[in-house]
Amino acid sequence: MSSRKEQKEQARKERIAAEQAAAAAASRGRRMKIIGGAVGGAAIVVVAAVLISLGGSQGNKVTGADEVAARLAGIPQNGITLGKPDAPVTIIEFADLKCPFCRNFAKKAFPTIVKDYVKTGKVKMEFRNLTFVGEASAPGDSRDAATAAGAAGLQGKLWNFADLFYINQKDELTRFATDEWLRKIGTSIPGLDVEKMMSERNKPAISSQLDEAQTKFDDAGFNGTPSFMIGKTGEKPEELPYTSVDKPDEFTAAIDELLK
Repeated sequence: MSSRKEQKEQARKERIAAEQAAAAAASRGRRMKIIGGAVGGAAIVVVAAVLISLGGSQGNKVTGADEVAARLAGIPQNGITLGKPDAPVTIIEFADLKCPFCRNFAKKAFPTIVKDYVKTGKVKMEFRNLTFVGEASAPGDSRDAATAAGAAGLQGKLWNFADLFYINQKDELTRFATDEWLRKIGTSIPGLDVEKMMSERNKPAISSQLDEAQTKFDDAGFNGTPSFMIGKTGEKPEELPYTSVDKPDEFTAAIDELLK
């Protein structure tokens, strides 16, 4: 689980390591310039050939595009909600798109929940997007990711965006949620108008959505991501505790108990 305190301490360690790495890289760079002239021409040819080969085979899709499309196909989405409105159980997920533990949940437990409970109409899920992970080293990057996801949600594609984002997530302490990168994720989602997504990121409805997520997160007493609440739809949800997001049965057991 990522917490603000852990993020700040990790960021401090990463900055020190980055400074040391930069110094070493600069030294290596000076040595490479000496021998680079002799092999530069050949290297350029090889790199160009590799890029051409990769470009022809990868196309415009990012990793996991087909997997995500298949997983969420046919499931209703409305803003932050995934699943049938009248599903008997609701799970609320508090997550940050840059959180590596949230990524583990998305990869390990989420597919099982979707296949066995969301697609069958037993569960609906809400995605409450937090924006604090990686702030010390890449301020604003987490929010840029969150606003893009929220804007995708205006087109009924938030969960596609989040799922695909997690599959392609990079180091939480780096700035990677650039406009170019967000567009790359968006263009891999069937039916999503990417330019509309990008232009609607700053809508007041998106800011309100993120503010509400933070308020609910604080009111629940959570201090890290991912955190979960679960309950019968229409009733007050309770915290869904877990020991590992890698274990789907920790979540399915709680769902089954409510479905009895």
